[in-house]
Amino acid sequence: MAEVCSHVTAEVYPHGEFYTLLREHSENYYDDSMFKKVQIKKFEENEGFNSEIFKVTAYDSSNNPHYMILKIPCVDKFLEKLEDAGQEVNESDGVNNEILNLTTNLAHLHSFSMFLPKESLKNLNLRGRFFDDCADLNPKFAEKTLAIFPQLRHYYEPFYNLIRSRQFAEYSVTGIAAELDMPEVIVHGDLFSNNILWKKNPDQTCSEEVGAIIDWQLIHAGCVAEDLAKILVVCTNTETRRLAEERVFNTYLEVLTNDLAEAGRAVPFTKQQLEKAYRLSFINQVFFLLFGISFFIQPNVFNTNSSQTKAKLAALASRAEYALIDSIQILENDLSRWML
Repeated sequence: MAEVCSHVTAEVYPHGEFYTLLREHSENYYDDSMFKKVQIKKFEENEGFNSEIFKVTAYDSSNNPHYMILKIPCVDKFLEKLEDAGQEVNESDGVNNEILNLTTNLAHLHSFSMFLPKESLKNLNLRGRFFDDCADLNPKFAEKTLAIFPQLRHYYEPFYNLIRSRQFAEYSVTGIAAELDMPEVIVHGDLFSNNILWKKNPDQTCSEEVGAIIDWQLIHAGCVAEDLAKILVVCTNTETRRLAEERVFNTYLEVLTNDLAEAGRAVPFTKQQLEKAYRLSFINQVFFLLFGISFFIQPNVFNTNSSQTKAKLAALASRAEYALIDSIQILENDLSRWML
């Protein structure tokens, strides 16, 4: 962990609050007497992008340490980090090198996945309630986003029913790989800037190299393109996304090809299949973008008098608008059977 970021503070966390936090956010039950001492070490602020990240060490009655990562979202940073991610596509652009480095890490993860027993992947299934929550919460927060950016409503209308479809939410997560006859791989499921830590340069700035990917609570077996689509839809502006897609596909296939070749295996799908998998995964990530705009950004931000913030909001609205426009084309050309 020291290679990812350095500690800046250390303190003992109040036991009562700590157990309340664990009970609210963990599937495991923690008895209030389980830990005798709890220590938190905070990582530097910019390591978690729009979150504060803590390493928690909890000691049981036998003084055995139990390690956890605590992530506290800072919603006021979400807009800034969205806007800062990926502005131009060229070899000297560090942000886009970050995207390509993420792509490389995903290719390594997917090649590893392809050597796992199918039974292991089957155990990585999301609960059915997740899809119910998608069908319930995505439209609610999308409507809030439309109230903020009413110019989006015209482009949102073709998706009014689709975003409310539990079946489409489940298809987007579990059905695409089977439809395209592609292998299932380990999917993070929530891979955007909030959940990525970057290694440090000697001058303590963030490097382009991924240090850690955190918050795996939505991990599942799914399509190779799901995480790629989320990175491009959520973490880049429209121009960057459209220009970066080809480079991302090529980088991904090059790394995956090399990984599998070391074991004498070939990539079990074509570039055309990868591109189609990306298109089929695209719309669900646009739903996440509409969800995230109103979920992560505090309402007072939208009432700002700051010209800089207004410009960022306009850019964010444009990002969502063109993502919806591209989604309409995908819906008509690739997913017409879902037009409700």
